[in-house]
Amino acid sequence: MLKKIKDILYYYFAEKNWGVRREYGPYVDAHQQEHKKSPWKHWWLLIQLNWHYRILRKKTLLIKTPFSNLKSTQISINESTCSKRKDVLTVAKELLNYDIISFDVFDTLVFRSLQNPADMFVLLEEKHKIFNFAILRKQAEEEARQECEINYGHRDVSIYDIYKRIETKSGLDMEYGIEAELEMELELCFPNEYMKTIYDIVLGQGKKVIITSDMYLPAALLGRILNKCGYFEDDYYKLYVSCDYGKSKRSGELYQLISNELGKDLEYCHVGDNPISDIESAKAYGWNVHYYRNVNSIGKPFRPKNMSPLVGSAYAGIINTHLHESEKIYSKQYQFGFIYGGIYALGYVNWIHNYLLSHNQQKVIFLARDSDILKDIYDTIYSDIPSEYLYWGRLPSFKYSLSMDRFAFFQRNINDRVNRKSQISINKLFKLLDLEWLISQLSQYGLNQDDLLCQENMSLVEKLIAENLYKIEEKYEKEKQFGKIYVKSVIGEAQNVTIVDIGWKGTEPQTLKRLIECEWKLNVNVSCLMAGSYGNSWNVQDGTFSVYMFSPLHNLNHMNFLKKNISYYTLIVELFGRMHCEPRFQGFFMHENKVCMKFENMLVENINDMKEIQQGMMDFVNLYKQKFSFLPFMMNISGADAYCPTRLIERKYKYLEKVFAKHLIELDAGDNFNGFRTISQYIKDNKI
Repeated sequence: MLKKIKDILYYYFAEKNWGVRREYGPYVDAHQQEHKKSPWKHWWLLIQLNWHYRILRKKTLLIKTPFSNLKSTQISINESTCSKRKDVLTVAKELLNYDIISFDVFDTLVFRSLQNPADMFVLLEEKHKIFNFAILRKQAEEEARQECEINYGHRDVSIYDIYKRIETKSGLDMEYGIEAELEMELELCFPNEYMKTIYDIVLGQGKKVIITSDMYLPAALLGRILNKCGYFEDDYYKLYVSCDYGKSKRSGELYQLISNELGKDLEYCHVGDNPISDIESAKAYGWNVHYYRNVNSIGKPFRPKNMSPLVGSAYAGIINTHLHESEKIYSKQYQFGFIYGGIYALGYVNWIHNYLLSHNQQKVIFLARDSDILKDIYDTIYSDIPSEYLYWGRLPSFKYSLSMDRFAFFQRNINDRVNRKSQISINKLFKLLDLEWLISQLSQYGLNQDDLLCQENMSLVEKLIAENLYKIEEKYEKEKQFGKIYVKSVIGEAQNVTIVDIGWKGTEPQTLKRLIECEWKLNVNVSCLMAGSYGNSWNVQDGTFSVYMFSPLHNLNHMNFLKKNISYYTLIVELFGRMHCEPRFQGFFMHENKVCMKFENMLVENINDMKEIQQGMMDFVNLYKQKFSFLPFMMNISGADAYCPTRLIERKYKYLEKVFAKHLIELDAGDNFNGFRTISQYIKDNKI
């Protein structure tokens, strides 16, 4: 009787109110030792939470309580270490000491692809096209539980009780609704491979295994989910589900029923993720326990809070289950790619493909080098519209557009280098620009080839170039024609092509578009796409560029945040790209009647880092595609969602230093005069 009163009080004060429930459960889960040693702290927290949500009717998180750790999103340089799992053999050996081994179902034997299980109801709302079905589904379950509690003294209803109410309120056929929900569960559920291995080991050793769940799906339906995940009915002894017996794990009565049925003198051990129903309640009835900490409770503090509900839940579900399922520790570089790069690349690539379809494009061209990984991901998902990789860069863009935009040539190659104190010598600058023949004229302007380009001599350098401008244009014109041959070969027969770049001002794609359409007159219509833009608004406003994540026309809060952290963020995106550590492209030349390319020195020191990042990004993409291919609209990841995880680490300047401390980075073309700098040195030099 006292146990039943305790359960009723717990439900009312800890679970009935949505605000209390969303804070108290995760807090208890994260403070198991405190819950055992100082339960009064948790009672006091419950009082505070009930006052906050029930009396004051607040909707914001109670983050100022001295006992709460509910802070803003945390950043970990090695999140996979937070799980602290034992290896499967150690756990299996411990379980073999018991006569009966019981496993919980959801978040133990079986995972869902969504972090929040209730988000499945939103997917059902889309399927049924019933407005507010997700709310109706939750209300129907709660009303069914309340009625069951009044009539029978417990809250363990079945899905049939729930859908009877839904049928009455919406007209949705009960049997159809139940089958639709079960089918959605079957699509979303997949096995916990770590726990599946443990399960198989204890079964193989002849132990009696049962499965015990507090769930509204009867054993006949829940068994279909288990079967789909590789837990077959012929292998385990019996499946005990609360709704079949009107007795729950949380109350402890289901444990008592099992003990009475199988034998009170046997040693039982229950494996589960819920600290109350799987651990405390089982122990209260004399069972041994193995706590498998919930993967979503581990990962939740690290996930962004402001992603859209469905994509945010899918994103978090994939990250949490992959990183926290087992004892496996992933490299910091892999986690960087998996957590932050994968969602950005997948969202951008899908957006690109949707653009290609809606604008009747015949080919998509990914620009070297930051679009390298984007092409790889695009090619793994789509094959209907062909893709090409085109070598291009900022330096050839300014050279080959000199006749069209002299100001940009001087601004980028001289003024900008002076402003950022690049320390490049005049000799190296002229060699970089293929103007070695001007070196002989330096003395006429009071310049020396070993002088560093600086504020004092920049006007003289500009004057020398300006007075030889027509000869320079003539030389670049020859190179430009070599480029025309190459670009034309990449475009092929396509008449509508899209050029893809990362950002930010769009110099390279805009130059190519102008060359292809206006100067070379290749009879090709060129569209330009960028991941993000913070440059002039006119080229977005007039449709020259379509932009995914943010621009002067949309998601301005993200763009303004980026501009304040531009040196750091471009460093992040640079790490997402260049998966094959390609050297920087510098231009074209002709050799033996063939168009050849000139590159800067190859940077190979980072190859291991880049492989790990790429693997992380590709793993995320493949997992997301695998889990949600049955719902094509889930591939529509907004630019804001794609940017959200990366934004978390823009403020954490120590993150890149710790993960990529020795990673070498390139400066602008020709500026690597003293070798390459490490990321740590770059951050220090730029006073980030």
